Amino acid sequence: MSTNRTTTWSTAKQGCKPQPEPCCEHDCTSGTRNRYFLNKHITPDVWQVEQDYQIGRRRLVNRAVHGWGVVYGYPVTMAAGAACSGAGDQALAGIKVGAGLAFDRMGRELVQTDQITVSLDDMLELPGSEGEDDSYLLRVHYAEQLLAPVSVKDSCSCERQQWDHVCETVRYSLQRVPRSACCDPHPCELDCSCAACCAEHGTRADSREDDDNGVRDGAARCLCDHLTELSPGAECSGLAEVSKRVRVDLHNGVALACLSLQQDECGKWHIAEVIDACGPRRLVKRNDLLFDLIRGCDLTRISEISWAEWHRSRERIAWEEFDSFFDTQRSEQGGCETDFVVRFTRPVRIDTLTADCFSMTFLIRQREGGWLIPMRAPIVRVIYGEISGEKEELAQHASLVVGWGWVCDALRGLETEFERPGVTVEMEIYGDFILDCNGQALDADARGRSPGPSGNGTPGGTFRSSFQLDAKPLRPDPDAAQPQNTVQGGNLS
Repeated sequence: MSTNRTTTWSTAKQGCKPQPEPCCEHDCTSGTRNRYFLNKHITPDVWQVEQDYQIGRRRLVNRAVHGWGVVYGYPVTMAAGAACSGAGDQALAGIKVGAGLAFDRMGRELVQTDQITVSLDDMLELPGSEGEDDSYLLRVHYAEQLLAPVSVKDSCSCERQQWDHVCETVRYSLQRVPRSACCDPHPCELDCSCAACCAEHGTRADSREDDDNGVRDGAARCLCDHLTELSPGAECSGLAEVSKRVRVDLHNGVALACLSLQQDECGKWHIAEVIDACGPRRLVKRNDLLFDLIRGCDLTRISEISWAEWHRSRERIAWEEFDSFFDTQRSEQGGCETDFVVRFTRPVRIDTLTADCFSMTFLIRQREGGWLIPMRAPIVRVIYGEISGEKEELAQHASLVVGWGWVCDALRGLETEFERPGVTVEMEIYGDFILDCNGQALDADARGRSPGPSGNGTPGGTFRSSFQLDAKPLRPDPDAAQPQNTVQGGNLS
């Protein structure tokens, strides 16, 4: 009796005869390491295999896990240069480059342990653009320098020179680029098209009650498409010999800064200015840096509000205390200046810090049904404090100015809505409207009952502060004390 049995891949493989392994071919592209055994003959080639394997694995982890770019350091500043003497002799102005660490595209470590001064004569020139308003892109490159010369004799007793050590160092280059290339943001590398979810193919997504449209699978598929197109291998890039003992990788430099060059009175070129020492850089995000970014440490927040003692207070604020926040005279520039001041953890852009970034709303309780009717005070302008920046475009704090007519009528008039106890005041600051000195939106979200600092780790949001007022004391109407007109003897008196 025969029984039908499904043959799996594993059972089919067991029935195959083993293929003979080549005895002389060596084609292991994924990484070859030494295998040690007794009486193994150790030669320089053996140690070279060992070194290549260890270095190759380390560089693979660097480029695959950490990425490439500047890890930290490498500050670039101008170095002073002597004036032209007229005889042609001159100490050319250069730049100072501090200690730092970077990874290039190959995963090599670009390490500089001290600050050095680099002049134009020390830099390699790479071919670039040809424009009138061009800048020069400064890059750091991986380099190897031979050290410790030794004399050795070969089998023919011929003496030749070798080098005992290799110093892994760096060299710098300049490439002419358009000025716009210095400030262009790095493009987003995560790029994927819409992915089909598993539900379209009748698989496990059909049984998932919490994900009928397959959104989760589609999002994971986006990352999968991106990662599967990456290769663990690195582009082939040899080292070019730039001197007798130094070889440099000219193709995988890491950008550091944009510079400008000009000619002096002697007709010699020198570095005139460091245009931007951050914009051209690609950065490697270390784990502690990523954690700080998740916490929003790079964001600007509201550090202090002048009415902090009132913020979400369980007790009503005395009317006299609230009224004292408003000036008693009209400002020369118009409006009524107030003591409602907002401070920020770092300067913000004045052109984004406008009156519509703030609101002062009063919730008036109606007698019928207890409705809360919102009534908003007119904020007419903002006064900036601690102004800074080259063009005075930044401010560290702002105070509010409200309409003078509103103060005279609604706030200090004879009969106002504030004569009823329990009026709620809501102060709001719209973080999405305010940009800091780095162009990021203010992290303004309120945190519980705390008056500051604000923020939940993401740009934007609204800071909302509320408190209740005691009733405004009643003021007697001077006209109400006058006697009413009566008719006496046909005369009106």
